[in-house]
Amino acid sequence: MDISIYTIMKELNNGIELIQSDNLSFDIREVCICAESLISNEPGKNTLYILGRKQKGLLAKYNFTHILSMESLAELPESVHTYAFLPKPMSAMLLAQQIQKIINKYNDWYHNIISEMHLYQSPQDIIERCESLFPYPFAYFDTTRAMLYKTSSLKGVTQNHLWDYALSTGFAPDESYDEQLFRLIYENEKPFLYTSRNQYKGYLRLIAPIKMNQHELGCLVTNLQNMTFQMDEISSFYYIQQVFSLGLKYFGRLQSNEDNLPWYYEKILSGEHLENNVLENCVHMTGHEADERFLVWLLRKEEALPLKKAIRYLHSLFKRSNIKIYRNFIIIIDYKIAEHKEPAFLDSLQNMLQDIRYSCGVSQEFDDISFLYQAYSQALTALEYAKNNLIQAADIISKHTIRLLSEAQNISVFLHPDIVKLSKNKKNADNHLLLTLQTYLLTGLNLTTTAKKLYIHRHTANYRLETIHEITGLDFSACTTEMLMQILFSCEYFLKYD
Repeated sequence: MDISIYTIMKELNNGIELIQSDNLSFDIREVCICAESLISNEPGKNTLYILGRKQKGLLAKYNFTHILSMESLAELPESVHTYAFLPKPMSAMLLAQQIQKIINKYNDWYHNIISEMHLYQSPQDIIERCESLFPYPFAYFDTTRAMLYKTSSLKGVTQNHLWDYALSTGFAPDESYDEQLFRLIYENEKPFLYTSRNQYKGYLRLIAPIKMNQHELGCLVTNLQNMTFQMDEISSFYYIQQVFSLGLKYFGRLQSNEDNLPWYYEKILSGEHLENNVLENCVHMTGHEADERFLVWLLRKEEALPLKKAIRYLHSLFKRSNIKIYRNFIIIIDYKIAEHKEPAFLDSLQNMLQDIRYSCGVSQEFDDISFLYQAYSQALTALEYAKNNLIQAADIISKHTIRLLSEAQNISVFLHPDIVKLSKNKKNADNHLLLTLQTYLLTGLNLTTTAKKLYIHRHTANYRLETIHEITGLDFSACTTEMLMQILFSCEYFLKYD
């Protein structure tokens, strides 16, 4: 791992003073504690020199057991190869051993986090492991997929206006088109400092680009108001950048197969408002447009098959669709409307739902992603009527409306008297007459469809309707729309509460 000299100075914390700081980049193999007069004009490239105060000659030379490297945070002349410290009087060997322990400590941290990388499910796991290394809140903005990952200290109100703006929009104000900032991100491989040139100019930002093969994936960012970052803090941010870059390079699944939703989807689904320019920018990152037609599929498990395992099944049907986990559901934001309306596709999905014991609710079509919350709510409502089945929101509008009416306060005063009589008749002991009447009304007085939905013979359905007519005397073909609605919610009421 690349370790900065400023980290060593911070960790030693014994009054050591930095004498020469124009070199930050070299591979350390040993520490040489000596008098300044012993340093030649061309000091060793791989040696950390420590100058003894008022002392003469070579005091100690300590060889490290590992080849360790220190990386610069800026471009510096290659001819400079040395650092010099001026410690308080102390044992030269003890000082060298303390430095060795510090370097070992950070290397152990680095190797431990890398060795556990295979257990991680998303960059959020890396954020959480690195959080203790840096004293301030920070976040990772994934600019390729509009994902946002943040430290736990950013979960609530930050009292920092720049953070509040950035977390709600996905970028800093006025800087989504700042050519200077884009150029700095493109040119820099290591963390750099940046001051906004707008109303947030009192904030100093520390930005660490995350790249792969010279292609920008996103940025680690943090900021301070009316303060500056210490060099050891910048070094710590650099360590986090190294871990992040390595994690995304060697564990590409953290990028491609993550199950979490993009941050702006989560904001819309929670009912929050996003500015149009922010929304359009984020949707464009996913390869779509804000006014592109879409619908939402929402799946819930009825038995024990885990959500992530179910997603693997769904990928075989919803190829290249946005399949994610949201709360305790699988949510699919689907732009392939025509393809996924085909009977063959719906039949395949229906069979899969029965195999994996999942239920599915589907929204109506929308042509504006800002209506994602409404689409989600429709799919969630449809899901209430599904059991290892596929239910579309358009098919349950009447039934759900009637159910809401039946649950209204004091609605019992509007129950149709003939349905009250039917509910109490001994021929309706198991409510099969009420259920048949409810289905008959919901299917538009279609006898054949009623029988099919109830899985009974057409003659059986007809016999039940004749029995209902004998008990109530109602001629449904002659009823007004208002009366049919009253009869329908009366059936719903007794089926739910009787």
